[in-house]
Amino acid sequence: MGKLHEEGFLSENPTILGWEINTRKLTISLPQKKIIIWDADLLQVIKSKKTSFKALEKLIGRLNHAATACPLMRYFLNRIRKVLVNWQNNKMKTATRYLPTQVLEDLKLWHKSFLPKIREGMSLNLITYRRPSVISWSDACPTGLGGFNSLGHAWQNKLQKDESIACKKQNNSLEFVSALITVWLSIFSKELEEEACFLALSDNTSAVSWLHKSNVDESKNSPLHMAARKFVDVLLQADCCLYSQHLPGQCNTVADFLSRNFDRSNDDSTTFILSSFPSQVPPSFKISPLPPEILSWLTSWLQKCKERMGLQKTQGTKKPESGEGGTSIQNASVSPTTYGFKNLPQIVEQSSSEPLLPLYEDDSFQDLTKMIWRQQQCKRPLQNW
Repeated sequence: MGKLHEEGFLSENPTILGWEINTRKLTISLPQKKIIIWDADLLQVIKSKKTSFKALEKLIGRLNHAATACPLMRYFLNRIRKVLVNWQNNKMKTATRYLPTQVLEDLKLWHKSFLPKIREGMSLNLITYRRPSVISWSDACPTGLGGFNSLGHAWQNKLQKDESIACKKQNNSLEFVSALITVWLSIFSKELEEEACFLALSDNTSAVSWLHKSNVDESKNSPLHMAARKFVDVLLQADCCLYSQHLPGQCNTVADFLSRNFDRSNDDSTTFILSSFPSQVPPSFKISPLPPEILSWLTSWLQKCKERMGLQKTQGTKKPESGEGGTSIQNASVSPTTYGFKNLPQIVEQSSSEPLLPLYEDDSFQDLTKMIWRQQQCKRPLQNW
């Protein structure tokens, strides 16, 4: 009778599959009973600083369920899951163990910020598949990073020699950071609509995958772990959602230019792109310096890469020329369309204003991008399966 009373009566706040749906505000939240019990158990673990295998397994299951209302929060379950996996591999599940300090910090974040936010209610607009508000294009190589968005904001950052050496084995992570900064720049501009939805395009399949997966191992790739958590923090604070999609390298012409060419001033590069690729960029396209807050974080992240220089052994490197298919590790292209990138140092010495990149001029370029996005939504969504 209790279930019938809660779920069978007409109400503006029905309980559906264990979730409260506010049909007036269009929000989803956990019921008060669950929040009280789950938060009490979470607080008990934080205070005692230790737990059993079964209790930790149960706690992770609850937090993973809570993150259904905001999948981005699952990025903060990585270190907690790692403890459970190590515990399971040791085959000693009966003892009670103390949790690492970093894991306790993540649990405190869930207790102080995430669970209260889910209890207040998450907008259904942030977990519903819908048309993107802003589309961003980004690219990176061992010499620099760059990107732009459909609002017209563009940026580029040249890497110093020591930073370039440190990032040669971190190119996939560099691509991820480039996508992060492009989205962050859009949020920083404060020109977004409320509860905006981003579509991040990149020609690196690893970066595209990391944008919506949370299996980043801090012990194996600390810079990537640091970037992923920052990325989620930026989106959560702005109440935005994001989808990612792969873009073939030969179509990512403008972002390729921004990440590889630094011999012109921002104004000259802006004029060159507007005249050479008018159908690929909005009329308001303009290259500007990164805001101090974003530039400071990027400098700190690059310093982290330099500290770990030489530790990566399994990560492949990407050649500095424009990619053909967007795979994570590419061989040098033999296509004549990328001839301008085969000897990168010579680009700086050239004074010619002729196009350095192949024109990918199609009047329906942006329409084609949106069509690919709509086709992707007809498939089984990776975020849920």
